[in-house]
Amino acid sequence: TYFGATGCGKSYTMMFLTRMLMKSKYFHSPTILIITDRTDLDDQLSKQFVGSKKYIGDDTVVSIDSREKLRQELSGRTSGGVYLPTIQKFTEDLQLLTDRANVICIS
Repeated sequence: TYFGATGCGKSYTMMFLTRMLMKSKYFHSPTILIITDRTDLDDQLSKQFVGSKKYIGDDTVVSIDSREKLRQELSGRTSGGVYLPTIQKFTEDLQLLTDRANVICIS
């Protein structure tokens, strides 16, 4: 989890980190979850990441609007992809979304 003042560049830092992780040979094209706590921040990040697909190195950037959609997206994916859910999509009763070792959560 990364804390910082408004306007200090957290969104860009997350984008740079995502790019580094996507290009890492160690993670073998990971799936990245950028977890936010507010829909307005989710909207901001979604626009930024969709506009930076080429820079990030993955054409799949999806804003997640439900727990079921997150489950569907992760169950059919073997590598890659950037997903932007809000923290409200996760609850204690949530079943395992994936057993892959290269799914990385950034919040």
